[in-house]
Amino acid sequence: MQSDESFAFDKTTLANPAARARLENEVRSRLASCASLEAIIIEGHTDRLGSQEYNQKLSEQRAEAAKAVLVGMGVPADKIEILGMGKTLPVQSCPDSQYKTRKALIECLAPNRRVVINIRGVGY
Repeated sequence: MQSDESFAFDKTTLANPAARARLENEVRSRLASCASLEAIIIEGHTDRLGSQEYNQKLSEQRAEAAKAVLVGMGVPADKIEILGMGKTLPVQSCPDSQYKTRKALIECLAPNRRVVINIRGVGY
């Protein structure tokens, strides 16, 4: 999910309707190529701001939010596993010294606030 369509700072819901639509479309597309779904693993991620404990919980809640979208699409809940990755796997580094305001730092770190969805299944 792209940074402008992920999660807002300190939030557990998808940032906007476009984020939800993109998630649904991408998952629907991947599921269409599976003859048999084995599992879906959803990893929730956060940026580095905040404590490890707080970010762990936040990442789990983001994964749960994505799971709720998939279940709403008809994906069986028992096929979905969620993992909270906290702030352990950033995709973008933003040194504090390069940003004059906290807002600018938060914007730079946006790509880290995401979910990663892995679909395992047997193709056609």
